Amino acid sequence: MFKQSITSRLTLTIGEEEFVVEGGNIKYCKLDLKIDGFNGEVGFFTSNEVKEDKLINSIVSPSLIKIELTLAQETFSKAETAEKITLNALVSERSLEEKQYIDVEGNKVLYRYYVCQFMDPAQFVWLQHFPTSLYVKKSVEQAIKEQVTDLISLNIDWPEAESELPFVCLGLGALQISFYQFLLWYIQQNGAYLIYDYEKNEYKISNSKSEPKTEVMLAPTQIESAKVLLARPTIQSTNLLNGDVNLASTDSLYQCNDVSVVNFDRLTIDSIKQDAEHSKNKENRFLKPRNSELSLKLKEWPLQALEPGCKLTLKNPDWNANMLSTNQSFRLYSSSIELCSLTPSPMEDLHQSHSSYECTIAHKAEELTDVHRERAPDLIKPITVQGEIVSEPGEEQDKTFQYKQDENTKQLFYRVKIPVWDDQEVLIRYKPNFMPPHFYFPLYKGTQVELEISLFEARITRVLDWGARVFLEQGNQGNHLIFGKNEQDETRLKYDYQDDKPVLSLERIKDKDTELVQLEEGKIIFRTQEQD
Repeated sequence: MFKQSITSRLTLTIGEEEFVVEGGNIKYCKLDLKIDGFNGEVGFFTSNEVKEDKLINSIVSPSLIKIELTLAQETFSKAETAEKITLNALVSERSLEEKQYIDVEGNKVLYRYYVCQFMDPAQFVWLQHFPTSLYVKKSVEQAIKEQVTDLISLNIDWPEAESELPFVCLGLGALQISFYQFLLWYIQQNGAYLIYDYEKNEYKISNSKSEPKTEVMLAPTQIESAKVLLARPTIQSTNLLNGDVNLASTDSLYQCNDVSVVNFDRLTIDSIKQDAEHSKNKENRFLKPRNSELSLKLKEWPLQALEPGCKLTLKNPDWNANMLSTNQSFRLYSSSIELCSLTPSPMEDLHQSHSSYECTIAHKAEELTDVHRERAPDLIKPITVQGEIVSEPGEEQDKTFQYKQDENTKQLFYRVKIPVWDDQEVLIRYKPNFMPPHFYFPLYKGTQVELEISLFEARITRVLDWGARVFLEQGNQGNHLIFGKNEQDETRLKYDYQDDKPVLSLERIKDKDTELVQLEEGKIIFRTQEQD
């Protein structure tokens, strides 16, 4: 903790209006800066003494509030220039406290103290975004870009996300998971990175960490403490198990020689060789151990702008060359800044460009060569929707079945249209589901089914209704099975009770021709006839 003069400026944009707050009016500021974005809070006074405080009329409305906050060391010298930290954000929460003085003429509210909590644009927008959407024959990159508004600038440099997929299902509203939570999870789950550029106010998704654009060199006089955080030992061996019945395998991805028996066994069910290889490559990304990190507390606001993503080195003749921290280059990934005004009264430093603060600044940095990736815990679960089997052969009322074969994998699939998503079709593995292998009863055209659908896969969990004409009233206890295409071309097998006596009948129908074999009490009926 140290005391220093800081130059700052806050600009609020509400609709078409712009309001500027000078640094002397800012009495409190707290920032939490990360490699993928930031959160913050700022408290400031406005005065009604000289001119009317017009901010009050706009800030109480539910309109979107954009802010730009700049911070830099006040040098009091024209020879030295200090770089600014600039944050472009959206206000999430706001409050105000009004200072009233009864003895003032007109009983005016002389001062108002505003507090604005804010965050980076993507976090603000996507934390409120809960899409339940289906994207057919699109890539993950296209599905992500569908969520981008004009408030967010996003570049995607991630080859793995470019491949077209059968479908991408974002069932986030059904799961009550925001798109921002999903995006961070999915990126982390696949070993990629979301990177925020503080200078350009832009985002990038990449499968590698960005090269630092700037380098900041700190001297011992600027640092209160510097700790090297050593990596935790890893004693677990990592294995990848494929539970598919035809491609069952166990791959040892990493073997720890220090301790035996301690394993991290990942289980997948990949029925296609390409998918199994993809799972293996994905798991290998998480095997790189974490390197040491650097934890800093400053006792001076540096002239250079220290923002996450910059290169950080401890280079100065006063540093001991044998120290661990001076032999490495680091990438700053986290900053915590808190400013508490030494002149908290609204009258002090009012409308000045700078003010004096009690400052607390802490940074965390990783080795520049660190490629360690954190594994994200499971987040997404399947959602339930309803669909209808699609089949092209025959007339509309015909109970025909059809499967589609993938040209590359030779896998067979049902086509299922989903009404809630404008009858878009998804492909679902052509499997017997709960039927034993003795039977071949494919789901036919128009069958209404319940689906369990996850991010990239779907499966049929049950059929929703009885088939046409197969239903028996409860007064006629029995069982009924219908084979064939339609009412004029089918065979019916029925076992029911008539006068409390069992009757078994097999009836074949082809247009006007009908054949019947029926077993009942005391007789067997064989009948063939042409009906009118």
